[in-house]
Amino acid sequence: RTRPWLPCGAMAATVRDGDDGGLPGAMKNRNEVIENHTSLSVTVDEEPNADDISRAPKSSSKWKSLKTLVTAGNALTSSTSGTGSSQRSASRQSAKRKLRESSFRAVKDARGGAAVKSRQSLGFGLASVYFQVLERSWAYVTLVLAGSFLVSLLVCALLCFVVGGYADANDGKTAPLRFAASHVFTMGFGTVTPRSDVSYALAVAQCFLGVILNVFMFTFVITKFQRPNAAMMLSDKLCLCTRAGEPFLLVRFANLRCNTLQKAHITLTLMRRRKTPEGEDYVARTKLSTHEPPTTLTAFATVAHRVAERGPGSVFRKLQYGSVDLRDLADLLIQVVVSAYDPIYDKEICAVKVYGAGDVAVGCVFRGMMGTDEKGAHPVVNFEKISDVETQTVTVFPPAAESSDAPVSNRSHRITKLELVLGGGRGSVGPNDPNFPNLGPRSPLEQMCGYCAKLLMVLGEGGAAFSSKLADITDDKSKPSWLERCNPKKEAPCARLPGSTKWIAGTDDIMAAVGATHAGVAAVLARKRPDVTSADETLLRSFMWLWITAVCVGPDTSIPEMVAKGGMAVFMLVSAGVYDPNAHSGDAQGDRTGSTKAGEKGGAPGSPNKAGDEETDVSQNVESTTVKSVLNARAVLFLQTLERLLSGTQHGRYLCGDEPGKLDFWVFADTRALLDDCFMEWLDAHGVPIAQHVGRATKKWLAALREKPHVKHSMGAGYSDGVLASTRTILAKCFFLSPFPGFPRKDASNVFLEKLKLAHPPATLWSHENGGASGVVENGAIGEASDTAMDSAAARLCV
Repeated sequence: RTRPWLPCGAMAATVRDGDDGGLPGAMKNRNEVIENHTSLSVTVDEEPNADDISRAPKSSSKWKSLKTLVTAGNALTSSTSGTGSSQRSASRQSAKRKLRESSFRAVKDARGGAAVKSRQSLGFGLASVYFQVLERSWAYVTLVLAGSFLVSLLVCALLCFVVGGYADANDGKTAPLRFAASHVFTMGFGTVTPRSDVSYALAVAQCFLGVILNVFMFTFVITKFQRPNAAMMLSDKLCLCTRAGEPFLLVRFANLRCNTLQKAHITLTLMRRRKTPEGEDYVARTKLSTHEPPTTLTAFATVAHRVAERGPGSVFRKLQYGSVDLRDLADLLIQVVVSAYDPIYDKEICAVKVYGAGDVAVGCVFRGMMGTDEKGAHPVVNFEKISDVETQTVTVFPPAAESSDAPVSNRSHRITKLELVLGGGRGSVGPNDPNFPNLGPRSPLEQMCGYCAKLLMVLGEGGAAFSSKLADITDDKSKPSWLERCNPKKEAPCARLPGSTKWIAGTDDIMAAVGATHAGVAAVLARKRPDVTSADETLLRSFMWLWITAVCVGPDTSIPEMVAKGGMAVFMLVSAGVYDPNAHSGDAQGDRTGSTKAGEKGGAPGSPNKAGDEETDVSQNVESTTVKSVLNARAVLFLQTLERLLSGTQHGRYLCGDEPGKLDFWVFADTRALLDDCFMEWLDAHGVPIAQHVGRATKKWLAALREKPHVKHSMGAGYSDGVLASTRTILAKCFFLSPFPGFPRKDASNVFLEKLKLAHPPATLWSHENGGASGVVENGAIGEASDTAMDSAAARLCV
């Protein structure tokens, strides 16, 4: 096994002594090492696709030895300079000690490594000695210089004793030694003087030797002082996380001196072992782009690489989504090179480190490095936290241009966590939209299915991990062909449990299946309040169909008139809970609609969905009652019931108790639009004035749920919350399925969506120009900023 990575960024990698069997090929001597090292390090101009070229046999021991060959020769000795008063901080002292110990181990391990052994095969010479002495530590330099002077002194003293011909005023036995010492060290005559031509020539030769030794000594010392030692640390781990849904690979590095380094340049290189059809093994190198890298560095910085959807680097996207595991990436290496100009040394410094697939922390981000001094008064950098990571607990979906690739089939051993297929839609489909052509250009796909959102909120509350695929369910033409293999009805959501190849369809069925195997989800599903009756639950689950039905009928349409339309018209009445076909058995269409199974989920208003275990017919006189009046009465009853259940504190502040449960998430997905004034105005334009009936407790409950990350991001993608895409898709299907032409009102609907777009902008594809942001600010800025002294200090140090 290789030694675990050290936190020192000034070294290239930790190196170990390898046996002959651990090196690539049969490297029995140094010449073979050089030859094989050269062939294995060939850089290819073309970057092969990871799926097109077969990989070499996965021999982890050989690849680790190649890792040693590539990086061992770059090991550097790092030391830190004094940083003034900041050294009084315990964290600074600890980081300094940690760097020094790591550097010492790196240099110690580098001796005898494959690269060093290969270098020694070049032979012995002054140039080789000069290089190797400068490369080592100060103790090694001192030992070499002292040894050189001592050996020279002994040889010269021996020659003086053999030649003789000198005069010593003290007439002591150490005369030859003093004769040599005065000439070699001081380059002049001392108390022992030459008396013959031979001894005089010997004295001159010894002085000349002293000149050479002193020149070498001063050269070593001055060069050693002037050498820019990189007092840098690189994190032990790389983090593979998401930013606004897009996968990013993060690396963090720090400058312990905290002086300003200029012209910083960071390079990330992906190295994979490849094998051509002809049998040649080589290393393919792919340079990974960095997103907004810093140009100067003071204390620490994090550099990000956006993982592309295609190409060799897309392997990290597969790792993020669970399509591959670490066993498939035994040949993967990531080399990180950080270089910058140090104005103190007037030289460029460089730090190198190589990571393997096991060094990637999937789904994690780096923790903050800021702390306070001993008095707690001033922010300081805690370099010991450079490798601290924390798990991302929020799942944000990435915007997509098209539907995802088809899920892997019949490979249950690769399905290690819950796999979902979610319903995608667009906030705008462009100028060719027959209903809303002026809504804007065609926007990317985002998760907009309300039933998928209900499932995701339950999974998030229960802490269930999952991977997902996005299917465009805007209309039948947009649905991908693979969706039918997951669900014959071509609807979302559908799910596949870990270790299974069987797909489950329907929101309620998926929740039940996951709850049977996941304790956290089971606990969420079990949350109920004793005062919430089945009639209350049926009423609360019918709100979405209430307003959909209300906007699809005219002001004077009666229930018999709508029942006579049959089909979709009867289904709307049943789903809204204002018509019981069993009580009017003469209506064949009503009988067929009433047989619809409860809980079936469709991606559109035309999909089957039960209204509840009990259907409530609120019309007393069916013949004379208009649909609009019945729906208005039921909508008011809905809001009054919701307010009543949320106003009391005896059974908790949620519909399911002290913590939200399935009913909370179900009702929230249908009523989140109540917080938008434009939605109220649009309903009012269709004869459904309910704004005055939305109570304070209801608004507080909606706001509290929306602040939960797994609720807030259950729809949308990136910076979008999916409200526009969901509403536009529902309205488009209302226009298509409405039994009464002219309803919903197209003019009012266009105004409504224009206002809704301002409050809930659609998703945008990631680009270097916008960084994935939609261009619409929230509270004055993209994201949320903090004005604390700690964060301000961190920002200044990272400039």
